[in-house]
Amino acid sequence: MGAREVVVEVHRYASYYRGWCQAFGEFDAGGEGDCCSWLYGEDAIGMVVADRLRRPFMRELLRHGEEPEVALSPGRLHCGELDLAIREGPDRRGFERLCALMQSGLSLHMYLTTHIFFPGARIVTFSPRRPIVIMYKEIPPMQVRIQPTAGGE
Repeated sequence: MGAREVVVEVHRYASYYRGWCQAFGEFDAGGEGDCCSWLYGEDAIGMVVADRLRRPFMRELLRHGEEPEVALSPGRLHCGELDLAIREGPDRRGFERLCALMQSGLSLHMYLTTHIFFPGARIVTFSPRRPIVIMYKEIPPMQVRIQPTAGGE
């Protein structure tokens, strides 16, 4: 029997005040790919989105009142109007780790964080840990479709 698409609900949060973010915390660097620089924390995965993609990616992920259409498949990320090829290397490894976290069965939360090593950048953070309540409000969740690998693995 072949593997089937998995749909995961991700809780989304926006800061109460523009520009406010909690710190990402300690991390292991996952490398810099064409799409993102990857941060792997103890219980979080962070994406520092490449400059050329930052504005459209953030607009799609965090728009209020509308659930973004997000799908991950081997080699592709579809997010609203964005459709990106995910190349071998840091991006592919990062998205594979993100898919594994999403399929872990844990409740997953997405919010923006910051880190002193990335001045001015906002890190798209996925974690089973909720963000700080006094800084973030919950916005409608998003559904992420995860396509199986070609071999059904």
